[in-house]
Amino acid sequence: MNNTVMINDHRLKISTKTVKANGRNYIYYIAKMNLGKDPTTGKQRQHDFTANSKEELIKILEENYVNLFFPLKHHTHFHYG
Repeated sequence: MNNTVMINDHRLKISTKTVKANGRNYIYYIAKMNLGKDPTTGKQRQHDFTANSKEELIKILEENYVNLFFPLKHHTHFHYG
């Protein structure tokens, strides 16, 4: 399985996490997106995305790309459904 995906010229690594609950194994797909440094604190900004399938994760990443890299100035928190 290819664990790297390109979203608008950004290469993202997709990792998997297996959680055992109720005697079953559940696999989650996780992508960590680096957003650059926060201008006020100087700390690196990151956002994690989690989904039940790789295809669903890629769709979420594509939908949220603009909001993450070009946020409105009055937004301080991002809410994803």
